[in-house]
Amino acid sequence: PSSARRRLTQHRKPANTNVGKDAEVLRAFYQRLFPFKYLFQWLNHSPTTTTDFSNRELAFVLPNDAYIRYQSFNSAEELRKQCIQLTPTRFEIGPVYSANPRDRKTLRNASAFRPLAKELVFDIDMTDYDEIRTCCSGASICQKCWQFITMAIKVIDKALRDDFGFKHIMWVYSGRRGAHAWISDKRAREMDDNKRRSIAGYLELLKGGDKTGKKVNLRRPLHP
Repeated sequence: PSSARRRLTQHRKPANTNVGKDAEVLRAFYQRLFPFKYLFQWLNHSPTTTTDFSNRELAFVLPNDAYIRYQSFNSAEELRKQCIQLTPTRFEIGPVYSANPRDRKTLRNASAFRPLAKELVFDIDMTDYDEIRTCCSGASICQKCWQFITMAIKVIDKALRDDFGFKHIMWVYSGRRGAHAWISDKRAREMDDNKRRSIAGYLELLKGGDKTGKKVNLRRPLHP
């Protein structure tokens, strides 16, 4: 897996020539299907409002490729209304800040606005297995090569639970070519970057870049 992420990352998207049509489809999706209530409860870590949700940053990617950061909401209904109005093609989940992200420019002390917590996230990408899978390549996947992702999930999930004691782990399809693990334990959310890197390093077995011949270097004692 790649190292755990704490901040939002920006992504470039190709130009969309069907903005109007896509917006109508997305509006219907947000009105009828998207589970805003459950998203709120998950990111809020409670069915009732806390600062875990109201001080959390969300970033929207709009149908015209505009990228809007520092959005925040006090409830699932507020988020729902904004999504229906703006019809984002996706939104990205950021950290919980010390203050409401919308109010960051009004704070007298700019340094007081800082990230406090973020779920511990691990990525598994199908492209990591391009050298050993023989059916697909790149972002293409099939039932055969997806078994690599399935095995990686089982190994990493067991390590996170048994070796680190995490309990609240949710695995989700990345939407394109892999899977993400979101760890919501309070202890995990409040880890600093050094601790996150240490956990990622503990799980890392493959070393080197694309041109490295030998990538698996086993040491004694063997990794658990």
